[in-house]
Amino acid sequence: MSNNKEVLWTKNFPLLRIHGDGTQSFLHGQTTSDLFNKSSEDFYRGCWLNPDAGVKAVLEFRLLGDRAEILVLAGDIYELNTGFEKVLFPADHVYLDSIDSVCRVQKIDLDSAQRFDNVFWFQSDKPNPVMSDGIPIAKDNEIEKWRIERGLPFSAKEINGKYNPYELGLSNLVSTDKGCYLGQEVLAKL
Repeated sequence: MSNNKEVLWTKNFPLLRIHGDGTQSFLHGQTTSDLFNKSSEDFYRGCWLNPDAGVKAVLEFRLLGDRAEILVLAGDIYELNTGFEKVLFPADHVYLDSIDSVCRVQKIDLDSAQRFDNVFWFQSDKPNPVMSDGIPIAKDNEIEKWRIERGLPFSAKEINGKYNPYELGLSNLVSTDKGCYLGQEVLAKL
């Protein structure tokens, strides 16, 4: 373990971009996140579920006006892309863009219980704006220990469509006050 309490978790993740007038409404209906009346450029997290409420992907995204950038923290971005393609209708006014990559950097306090604070994204070909703070890059074993201690299920054995968000310790990524989304009826019974 590093002697510092703060380390940087830095990793490239797949990123799906979507755009159109219905982007916010579409994501609201496809994820466990309540996205109505949310401000742009903040990071939001949620789950993408199957009809049985099994988690197929853990998402981190931000709304940018009539666009959204969706980072897949756990799961398969191509499966997400295909799933979105299957449910998009012309009336949604949403269009899928290309799949890209983004570098995600998170300042992690190894002594804190936080899971999703201090997150930054930047293009992989640009200089990392956080690296100049002198905070060391976390070692793989530090990230794995931190992930397990915080109950972050990011492996394919955990995010495979078999377990619901409550079983995976992701209840904070589920809005219980919003309307319908795939798997919502099953979760409501729990």
